[in-house]
Amino acid sequence: RGALAPHAAIMASLENLLQQLQTPDNEVIKHAEEQLRVVLKRPDCVSLLMDTVSASSIEFVRHLGAILLRHRLRGHWDKRLSTSDRELVKQGVLQLLGAEPARLVRKSLASAVAEVARLALEPQGSQWPELFQVISGCASAGNAEQREIAYILLLELAPVVGEDLLPHYATLREMFSSALADSDDRVRTAAMGAVSALLAYIAKYADMDTADGEPNVGMQFVDMVPALLHVASQCLVEGKEDVVCDVLDVFSELVATPFPLINDQLGVLLPFLLDVMRADQALEIETRDSAAYVLNALADFKPKLLGRGGFVPKILEVVAWLIATSHGSVAGNIFERPPIEGEDNEDDEDDDGPTSQGMAQSLLDMVALKVPQAYLLDPMMAIVLQCLGNEDPTPAGAAQRKAGVCILAVVCEGCQEYLRTQISLLLPLVLRTVQDDSPEVKEGACFCLGQMAEHLSPEIFLYDNEILPAAIATIEGPSQNLQCVGCYLIENFCESLKPAKVQPYLGRMMARLLQLLQQGRPDVQEKSITAIAALAIASEEAFSPYLEAVSSLLLKLLEVTDEKYRRLRGGALEALGQISIAVGPAQFRPYLEPCMTACSINLSIGDSELTEYTFCFMANLIKAFGPQFNSFVPHLIPSLLGTIKEANGNALAYESVEEQYAHLLENDDAEDEKEDGFDGKMLVNIHTSVVDMEKAGLAALCAAIGFTNGACEPYTADILETVEQCFCSWMSNIRSAAAECLLPLVQCSMSKYPPLRDWQPAEHAAGDIAIQEHTQEVVTVAVSLCTTALQEDTEKDSVASAVSAIKDICEFVGPYALCEDGGQGNYQINDVVMTFVLLLLKGKTQCQTLVDEDAAGGGGFDDADHDSVLMDAVCDFVGMSAKCLGIHAIPYLDAMLPEVVKFAKPTRPTSDRAMALGCIAEVLHHLGAEGCKKYGEDLLGIIREGLKDPAHQVKNNAAFAIGALAEGLASAQLGPGLGGLASKYPELLEELRPMLTDPVARESHPGMVDNAASALCRMISAAPDALPVGQVFDHLLYPALPLRADMVEAMPTYGTLCNLILRQHPDMMDPERLSRALTILVAALRDDAVTPEEVKMSVAQSIGQVYSSLGDLAVQAIGRLPADVQSALASVLETIQAGSLKPQA
Repeated sequence: RGALAPHAAIMASLENLLQQLQTPDNEVIKHAEEQLRVVLKRPDCVSLLMDTVSASSIEFVRHLGAILLRHRLRGHWDKRLSTSDRELVKQGVLQLLGAEPARLVRKSLASAVAEVARLALEPQGSQWPELFQVISGCASAGNAEQREIAYILLLELAPVVGEDLLPHYATLREMFSSALADSDDRVRTAAMGAVSALLAYIAKYADMDTADGEPNVGMQFVDMVPALLHVASQCLVEGKEDVVCDVLDVFSELVATPFPLINDQLGVLLPFLLDVMRADQALEIETRDSAAYVLNALADFKPKLLGRGGFVPKILEVVAWLIATSHGSVAGNIFERPPIEGEDNEDDEDDDGPTSQGMAQSLLDMVALKVPQAYLLDPMMAIVLQCLGNEDPTPAGAAQRKAGVCILAVVCEGCQEYLRTQISLLLPLVLRTVQDDSPEVKEGACFCLGQMAEHLSPEIFLYDNEILPAAIATIEGPSQNLQCVGCYLIENFCESLKPAKVQPYLGRMMARLLQLLQQGRPDVQEKSITAIAALAIASEEAFSPYLEAVSSLLLKLLEVTDEKYRRLRGGALEALGQISIAVGPAQFRPYLEPCMTACSINLSIGDSELTEYTFCFMANLIKAFGPQFNSFVPHLIPSLLGTIKEANGNALAYESVEEQYAHLLENDDAEDEKEDGFDGKMLVNIHTSVVDMEKAGLAALCAAIGFTNGACEPYTADILETVEQCFCSWMSNIRSAAAECLLPLVQCSMSKYPPLRDWQPAEHAAGDIAIQEHTQEVVTVAVSLCTTALQEDTEKDSVASAVSAIKDICEFVGPYALCEDGGQGNYQINDVVMTFVLLLLKGKTQCQTLVDEDAAGGGGFDDADHDSVLMDAVCDFVGMSAKCLGIHAIPYLDAMLPEVVKFAKPTRPTSDRAMALGCIAEVLHHLGAEGCKKYGEDLLGIIREGLKDPAHQVKNNAAFAIGALAEGLASAQLGPGLGGLASKYPELLEELRPMLTDPVARESHPGMVDNAASALCRMISAAPDALPVGQVFDHLLYPALPLRADMVEAMPTYGTLCNLILRQHPDMMDPERLSRALTILVAALRDDAVTPEEVKMSVAQSIGQVYSSLGDLAVQAIGRLPADVQSALASVLETIQAGSLKPQA
């Protein structure tokens, strides 16, 4: 090695130092490491290491020497090795590999060879033919150890020089085919690893485009999957589970790639994965979990392939078997808790790892969320009903019932739309299992009820009298696990209930929850706190009697200092914030000071989870106190902004993968390595606790901006800077939270710089903008951030938030938000936003097209595989654009509405059909005459299909649409025939009739009934002679009114009744009918009615005119009213006579 030849003494010293690292004496090891660092800094250390590896008889020395050699090459190759030296190194490492007798050392040397290959082949056009000659020669050798070397080399080379290997694909295919069938298991295993490594490279980096009809290179290796899986099966039998896990990791990457690499291999891959998952005690849980992870990836990235291939029933069968045969908690992380003092924690490590129950539920959740429901619902319901119907009292029967409730619980989120229609069938079966003798079945049933409460609203809330007693019985029982799940059920079910629904059970629930808060184990205490907070929110003022007792207990928990119980401490503070909203600032003020003191202490500790709880408390407290919180703003905002900025930088951490001797690799060449483009093999670590803290901080910031009446306006520039940084976050939920801050920022600006007037649709066309310049600047920045997100963001949830933010800002400030200043007061519509909204409707933006549509036969965007949250936001935007831009939106709507209409097809899910009809209704409503004339005829058929739809959500929006169409055509002055619509009134009446006459609908779907009634009123107002008004009132309107849910319809509904009476429509001049109409109108005026005040005033005025203009007829009608209605009406008339328009019921 010429000038680099080391002295024998130095080489001997190096061998001795490496050997000393194995001694059991720490002082010797420390001394050896210090001296070794000096040697490794020598410019000739590469040749020193190579000669030591070559000459030493000690395996450990050769092994560690090879590791060090690989790392030292990085900094020396370009800086300290001449061209001839590099050639010597290339030859030398191949000779060392060929001569090495020990397998472990051969693997380390193979890594060194791969590093030399990376460095030598990096310059374009570089070659190393000897390397491939060695590989080929070893692969055909008669010695199994030599054949193994070939594939160990390929395993190491694939990740670093895969591009140089692919041109040899024909030779490699032949080598791999032979090696996977080799008689020696070590060769087969090494070949399996090499094939997997090459497939992993292909999945990440290979160019998948085919040229000139040539076969795709990547696909040439994928068809080796059956042979690879055969070897993997043999490895499992031989106990080599670690190498199989590595192969499974590769399959996860193949599945996630946007190319159809694995699509044709599912027929062999799925059975293998399911067999591994079912292996139970035969395989390590980590191996089975790796197989489950691949299936998760398939459900995530190839959901339609799973469905079309008929794999869903097989997956569900295995999931059910895993749940039935496992003994883990059905309720998942509900039981995560700190250790109890004196508790035996020997099995903590097992508790932290995967479980059969956990991997089954995770897989099922992904399948339910991603696989098209056409493939899922039938087999899922078959298994659920079969399991829940099992009445076998033995443990085997209980296991089946446990599987049934668990499966139903997990699919509630993904299948919520369908399951809402099946509650009456499923709920009795679940409630029966709450009484089961098996604790696991009971636990699963309560967890299932909690999931139903969370995802099957509002329909599930009709069953409060069945579910709440079951929840109470659960928390009153002795099992702390069941108490915990019972609290979870109460939290999910009660937080959205009306006070009247909760109050009959409030006393009993609070009495037991207060006991659990004081006596339960820590996780039960935590869950009792969240249940109490939910009851506070639901019961509102009725919670006041419990305020002192609850607050005193929670304040004590704020003083807990043990780190193990920080979640308990944080949860107590968060609950106090929710309670402040329930009882209001006046009642909560005595507890404000200790809470704020606790906040200061929490923030000073620097624990991200505790800080998250503190920010959640702050957000709720600000909402409760509003402007009364303003004195805290100067302290809070700088603190929030600082924490959010710091978290945004610290959410990502990088960890080196080096193991035991990583510290020896630190050297003076670090900067050289970075300059060479190598910064070590790194893993990105997402600190979820920091991300959660940042999200909570943004929520608190959003509340402070929105609820303090402009107190945050001086901080606008700093807030915008922070929000802009968050828009660049790696985490989509942070980007979403940042988008939610934008509307409050605009509102905050307008509180200091009020608009010049109320905005008008299409006001931009006249160059007359209602908002002041400062607010314009805030709006411009906000919309710009969201527009960039539409163009560049790859996550659907954050794009949905950006679309919603633009829509909300537009509704608040008017057309300016959708316009660009072209100079000299010439405002032009922002084509970028409108173009991307159209692309979103077509499913062609970056966030919708990054992953292939399951390749062959994918079916495209029409297969209901879109993200409902995103598309809901887009359709809301379309409706808003009509409101904001008026007729200037029509050129854009001409392209958008046909895309919206696609979602209304009968084959679409209910949520799609409802979304499309809602969007159509908004467009017709806001465009009025022009829109109804242009689009009415084309859309009428779709609207009428919606009126006959089986789903109440669709019928609700269709009713609104038909009313808007009639109203718009009337304003277009097309005559009494409404351009032909009036002739269809009898048919439309029959289509609306079922909504108004269904006895269940008024209780379960009041919003639909309100919209149907309003639609009839709008139709009557538009063409009063086209319907038999008297019959319509008697049989349809009178039973359906007054309105109960949708007060947006108050003015058109009550206004039509008033106009019919005041204009003395013949059908309404009957005393009995007039009496009924007055009953409806008086009910709308009562103090407990939620009718908008302006509508109350208009109705009160109309009643006064009726009394004065109809004379004896009015007296007759009033005489027929019940006494309480007469009394209320008299109060209205007295109020009007006194000169006040506001009625006093």
